[in-house]
Amino acid sequence: MTAVLGRTTDPYLDIAEGIYPDRRIVNVAGTNPLVGTVTEEVWDVGGTLVYPTAEESWELVSADANDTAAGTGAREVTIGYLDGDYVEQQAVVATNGGTVATGITDGFRLLKARVTAVGSGAENAGNITIQATGGGNPRGQINAGDTSNESQHGHYTIPAGKTGYLVFFYEEINKNEDVRFNVRRTDGPNGIFRTLITSSLYQDQFGSPLKAPADPLPEKTDVKIECVSSNSVATATIYYQLVLVDN
Repeated sequence: MTAVLGRTTDPYLDIAEGIYPDRRIVNVAGTNPLVGTVTEEVWDVGGTLVYPTAEESWELVSADANDTAAGTGAREVTIGYLDGDYVEQQAVVATNGGTVATGITDGFRLLKARVTAVGSGAENAGNITIQATGGGNPRGQINAGDTSNESQHGHYTIPAGKTGYLVFFYEEINKNEDVRFNVRRTDGPNGIFRTLITSSLYQDQFGSPLKAPADPLPEKTDVKIECVSSNSVATATIYYQLVLVDN
């Protein structure tokens, strides 16, 4: 293989600029505003994600009638996901102010949902949930009012043909709150989670690049962030960065 020289002394900037065609950076954000004394996960739905065991069809549900083609809220949502072969797919869905079929029949792992067309309100008017068709398990959500216009999903699954490396992790909680975070991962698609990083915060924030990337994450590995607090209600926010390298 012929060596490829970067343009800068920052390899991550070189990756972002596309200097290394066999690798890319993935940014994952998550939030849970209602963390309590029972362990759950850092994602906008709250509670714990029930992972699908097979491909399924998905529907999109908005809690506000203004999320529709002529409304003031979200008019279109783009959903990035993995199918049952862990191959990256994308669907663009027009909202209708309620429940609408996404056209996705091979949904297996949600990667990110993003509002891609809006009315005068410039963001989704209600919570927008992607869930198994027929009112089934939620797969992700775009919360109203946080102005992000995308899911704060917290979970990520390494696509087929890639190896992931965790290179940065950030966590944050509010004043007078405490949260313990566990970064957990499987070894490929075996469904057995183990803890990669454990940390605790009290009314603080912390983020740091890893001096050396954490253990390689082989293709089809699920990553999630668990959280628990001694408070009745705490808000947990996380952000992490992965480098994906072609196998």
